[in-house]
Amino acid sequence: MNALPTVLRKTIVEQFYRQNAGLFFVVLMLAGSFLRAQEHIALAEAAVHAPFMLGLYQVLWLTYTLFATRFAVGVIRQTEVLYYFRLVPTPRRWLGLLVVQFVLLDPILLYTAFVGWISVEQHTGPSTIQLIAGAVLMLVLPVFWLDYALKTPNRQSLTANVGAAWRERFTTPYPLFFIRYLLSDQPVLFFLTKAGSVLLMLGILNLYPTDDYDVRLLALGLLFVAVSHSSMMYHLYQFEHERLALLRNLPVPVSRRLGTYALIIALLLLPETILLVRYQPDDLSMGVIASVWAFGHSLILLLFTLLFVRHRQPDQMLPVVFGLLLVGFLTIMYQLPLWALSVLGWVMATGIFTRYYPRSTWETASPD
Repeated sequence: MNALPTVLRKTIVEQFYRQNAGLFFVVLMLAGSFLRAQEHIALAEAAVHAPFMLGLYQVLWLTYTLFATRFAVGVIRQTEVLYYFRLVPTPRRWLGLLVVQFVLLDPILLYTAFVGWISVEQHTGPSTIQLIAGAVLMLVLPVFWLDYALKTPNRQSLTANVGAAWRERFTTPYPLFFIRYLLSDQPVLFFLTKAGSVLLMLGILNLYPTDDYDVRLLALGLLFVAVSHSSMMYHLYQFEHERLALLRNLPVPVSRRLGTYALIIALLLLPETILLVRYQPDDLSMGVIASVWAFGHSLILLLFTLLFVRHRQPDQMLPVVFGLLLVGFLTIMYQLPLWALSVLGWVMATGIFTRYYPRSTWETASPD
């Protein structure tokens, strides 16, 4: 059945890369900004000579595999046309699912191949076998999960059942609705984003005392933290339109709505806030640390409000994210006051939100 790979590509693969374009952009920017080619090679050489370090690499790749496969399972459970593919003969159905899994794992399979090439160059046979075995497992095992999702389209996931039990016992305040949604429906995206953000901040805060750095290093860190939250902000935008559409008709002042979104972003930044306070450099006052945090918060809020100007698909947000990154980088390098930049960001976000929020609409992508 030639239709099988085509339908799976359009319904799963294209949606996955489109919805997570911002996340891939941030990862590529971080990898290209902080690590040169020689450093990537040095890290790979260290990994193939240390099984534990190579195992850490594979744990990260496994996390990505869970993220991609869980997305595919979610699409299968929400797309009725895919239910008919359980009637396809098993070998052909598994082959189609294996092709989908291969394309979803392209980024980490390419990096696995790179590390494997280094392993062959370094003549580290056990590491080569470990890499091959890991790649085969990440490709094959998720196929059984995808096939199970095709056969049981109405089955509730464990996280959904746990979430339902939690909601029966506790009342969730409105500012925590989105965080609860992330933990129940997008846990891998949430933990990947926050883990990357926290590790970035830890690295910068530990790098700061080692040389003659100034507050610009921390500001750059918050700039990258803000950009890394672009995918999460798109999910907030989508969540509010699709699941809380009724709230838009309630008589709530626009200023109060914006304040709630600002509070949600502040809650999302809580881990980074704790790190800034806990590892505050000795030569920087708490006021300066607060200005760094405010700068990052204003950027995320501005990025979120820009979504209301006109509806965009996630991949169409890349020019906006890149433009914000470029402008933020230039303002930091020219040592413009962070408090002034923060206030400017909040004012711009307020103006954009006040003008465009009432008329914003969510548009479903038309099929190709």
